[in-house]
Amino acid sequence: MHSSVLVYEQLRDVIEIQQRILVDFKQKDEDREETMVPRKQYEAVLKQLEEEKLRHKETQILLAMENEKSEFASGEIEVLKKQLQKERESFEKTLAIVKKKALKESTKNDQLISRYNEIESVALKHKDMLNEKETEIKKLHHRLNKQKVTLKVQMTDLHIQKKQEDYIAQILEKKKKTKCGSPNNLL
Repeated sequence: MHSSVLVYEQLRDVIEIQQRILVDFKQKDEDREETMVPRKQYEAVLKQLEEEKLRHKETQILLAMENEKSEFASGEIEVLKKQLQKERESFEKTLAIVKKKALKESTKNDQLISRYNEIESVALKHKDMLNEKETEIKKLHHRLNKQKVTLKVQMTDLHIQKKQEDYIAQILEKKKKTKCGSPNNLL
């Protein structure tokens, strides 16, 4: 961009110089009509004009080269803009997919955490129930052991009582036999 401005300014300067030279030339031509211009002066002005034409051609060549560079750079910029746009669209599409997937995973994770908390709650309830059942089983086991001991004691007491009753029955039987077999019982 800077070189284009420079070329433009140089062209403007060249044109202004040419216009001044033309104005000078016309003035001199008019003066020549009135008075004659020396040949050396005429040749000097002609040489100056030729030099200006040469510089003008060089400036035009430089301007054409700068325009070519500018057009090439503009073409590259367009290509890069299009490539950047494609990359931006691709990035935005990928970002949208990643966001959607992250949201899905986050939702899934929340559901898993919720399910885990439910299962943990149920497990704690079951554990509490098991602890209660275990306590109840221990109580029942303790009661059963007490009942066993009580039953054993009762069995022992019954056994002793039966022996006592058997013994008393035997004694009574003997007494009966002895009373029945004694001469006092015959009368």
